[in-house]
Amino acid sequence: METVERPAVTCLFTGSTFPNGEASNSRVLMIGKALQASDFEFDIVINSEGNKNPLNKQIQGRIHDIPFTHVNGSMTIGLSKPVRIFNFIKGIWATNKKIRQLAKKEKGIVYLYSQGSLYNAWVSLYAHLCKVPVVQEVNEWSAVTNQGKVKSWIYDRIMFRWAKGAIVISTSIEKK
Repeated sequence: METVERPAVTCLFTGSTFPNGEASNSRVLMIGKALQASDFEFDIVINSEGNKNPLNKQIQGRIHDIPFTHVNGSMTIGLSKPVRIFNFIKGIWATNKKIRQLAKKEKGIVYLYSQGSLYNAWVSLYAHLCKVPVVQEVNEWSAVTNQGKVKSWIYDRIMFRWAKGAIVISTSIEKK
């Protein structure tokens, strides 16, 4: 009897307060629970600039039966900027490894939650090169694109260039 591989979705996330602290965490978890209920594998990989919530103590664990890992390797609050940069680069390496693992699966998918960042641009390009489809979550557009040329360029030129789908949080973004 032939076994069919379950689709595997990994949320690549740059939130700094996971699993406690931000509304985006709840949205990612709701999507994860819905995917698991539809027989998808789902996990969350967080590459943050540093923890900001003392309730977040675990580098890896499970929340609502969803596995998560902080690939930067630290939940310490108040790390120096050089240490945060080093940890973020460590997280990029782990992200690359995760994308390569998804590429080996018949149905590996990236759910990318990192709008307007260099991390978003890198994941979008690397997943495209590895032939892993990306579904991009999109938050309020104008507020971010007014924050500078790099963020605006990533939103306008990179975020959807190789994406196979988008999760939008409002009808105004859907129209754009």
